Amino acid sequence: MTGDEFLKQKLKWEKTPDALHPLRTQVDGQELRIRIGDFPEEPMYTLLVGDQEIVQFDDWPKDWRRPSEGASSNFYAKPKASRKTK
Repeated sequence: MTGDEFLKQKLKWEKTPDALHPLRTQVDGQELRIRIGDFPEEPMYTLLVGDQEIVQFDDWPKDWRRPSEGASSNFYAKPKASRKTK
């Protein structure tokens, strides 16, 4: 599958403990990972299949889903407002 084909697929990502490769998913038995680039000197993201770089890009594909808000593994979640107790 080409980089453009992966970018057009519907993919659901999950968080990893790796700061350089914070997201992963599986497609047809292959592990896909996102590497974060040194933006703006480098593209924002690189898609890897296994250890092979497939495509670099700056804009998150519209059909890709990051971990959902409220999920314990979501690092994109907005902080919840704290409630004051009396």
